[in-house]
Order: sequence, then structure tokens, then C-alpha cells
Amino acid sequence: MEAGLMRAYRGRNRNAPFVCRQVLGYRLSRPGRRIYYLGALVHPSSYMALDKYAPKVWPSVDASAERDYGGVIGQLSRLFGLQPVDPAVPGVVHVGWQTRDNELDRLRWQQHPNRAAQFYIQRNPGYHLGHGLLTLVPVTLGGIVHATGQLLRHRLGLKRQILSRG
Repeated sequence: MEAGLMRAYRGRNRNAPFVCRQVLGYRLSRPGRRIYYLGALVHPSSYMALDKYAPKVWPSVDASAERDYGGVIGQLSRLFGLQPVDPAVPGVVHVGWQTRDNELDRLRWQQHPNRAAQFYIQRNPGYHLGHGLLTLVPVTLGGIVHATGQLLRHRLGLKRQILSRG
């Protein structure tokens, strides 16, 4: 399943509260079971969001998290029938659709200062061609609490900005 938002509706984490509620409900209904999110991310903004809200993300800017990524992702790719773009680069797969970024959008992302965005582009330079970066995130109660806290801090920061202007 893939989802996207039209440019006019992007930003301000409009989907985050819904996602947090859904993930929390699913997590609580399966106590003791290991649960992971697996996504074939086709845009740097998706990876940036996971990097911002999830305490653990594979692959990661943090090289220490890379130990077993290639082996695990290779197994998951085969299990789900995903075709690698290049067998020498684990985790970059053909997804069958492309993001709507134009050349100017891609240039902006290449110059984006966020290290997660730069990591994503380095790992998946062909994202605009329909290549996805397989990304794995453990779904834990601690992770959900972390994500909710990050979301609340972000919202509080936005409210402070609005109040300081007015």
C-alpha cells in the first residue's frame, strides 16, 4: 500500500496523530509479539519523517545500526517478491510507481540540510525513477511514546511561533 498527499496538504504532520492512534491500537492488541513496519520509501520526506519520529530505523545514518541490515532486508525482499535495483546495494528495490517530483524538487532535496534526507538520497539516488529504499522500524510501546512526544514537541513549537508573532 502506498499513500501520498497533494502538495497543498503536506506539512504540519496532519497524518501523524491518526498514525499514532492506529499503531498504538495494533500494538496493544498484540502484547508480547514482535511487530515491525516495513516500507519501500520512494521519497526523502518519508525517510525524514521516520528518522524524526522513530527511535530506531534501518537503514540508518548511524552506521552501527547497519550490522545485519543487508541480510535481513535481502530475506524480506525475497519473501515479498521485491526486485532489487542492484544486487550489490541491499534494500533498494523497484516499486512500480514514481514520485511526482520534478527536476527543481529533486535539486532542492539534494541540497536539503537534513542529514536523514542526505542519507536517503545517497542510498537511493534513483528514487525519482521508482526505486524504493526498504526501511524497517520496530513497533514498540517505547517507540510509540517517543513518536507521540516528538509530535507534541513539534506542535508546541509551532504554537509558540504563532504566539510570538501575534
